[in-house]
Amino acid sequence: MSTLKILVKDFDLEYTLSSGQCFNFKREREYKYIGVLEKHFIQIEQRNNFLIIESTPKIDEEKIIHFFNLNIDYENIISILLKNKEIEPVVEKYKGLRIVNQEPYECFFSYIISSFNSIKKVQLSRDILSQKLGEKITDDFYTFPTKEKLKDADNQILKDAKLGYRSEYIKKSAQKLISDNLDLYQLKAKEYTDAKNTLLSFPGIGDKVSDCILLYSLGFHDAFPEDVWIKRYLKKRVKRKEEKIQIKKNFENFSGWAQLFIFKSIRDGYYL
Repeated sequence: MSTLKILVKDFDLEYTLSSGQCFNFKREREYKYIGVLEKHFIQIEQRNNFLIIESTPKIDEEKIIHFFNLNIDYENIISILLKNKEIEPVVEKYKGLRIVNQEPYECFFSYIISSFNSIKKVQLSRDILSQKLGEKITDDFYTFPTKEKLKDADNQILKDAKLGYRSEYIKKSAQKLISDNLDLYQLKAKEYTDAKNTLLSFPGIGDKVSDCILLYSLGFHDAFPEDVWIKRYLKKRVKRKEEKIQIKKNFENFSGWAQLFIFKSIRDGYYL
């Protein structure tokens, strides 16, 4: 395995990978995770201000920097979030938490699987799909399957992956991606509404799932996914639709970052 050491600032690996935004890493111990990043098996550990990454095959530093958004103006984002007194405490508490840049196709299918599903079950389904349809990296780790593999996936494999009714969504969405000749990467250049409407045309993708894909893989930092916890938070603190719209405007183009801080804090029992 190759070893890479990266100096980081204002970054917390534990907060970021335990925030529920991605499913391709599993915690070995505090500040150490293992998983697959595209075609690389990696072990990643944070020691103070350094990330220590062991990978097979060797991963480029640029991929790690891109995935964890290490080259973004984090201080500016935090300064914008801190202007809102309502979430100031959780921004201070979870400083170092970052939105990750997932591979768009992997994120697309992962969030279809995530609908009305727990994180552990999503990870289990992904693991089985990868073992059956992905490419082998090591004895125990495989790449996430391509849309072509998912399009033609045997129904028994989808059943074994415990996808339930989502099996049909996975196959039909894979088929539609191919028949429509849609390149998800090209959505990055579209306006938010146009990109969202494109995603909403796929089976199994609604408002929350589309916003998750936009936020966590396509660079739309103003996307604001609303799962049951976020809706509960908004219901307690927002009485009118106009106020809900204003919440998003308060964070300029980074309302998605505000959402992640809120979501992380609720999952940890900090808010509720």
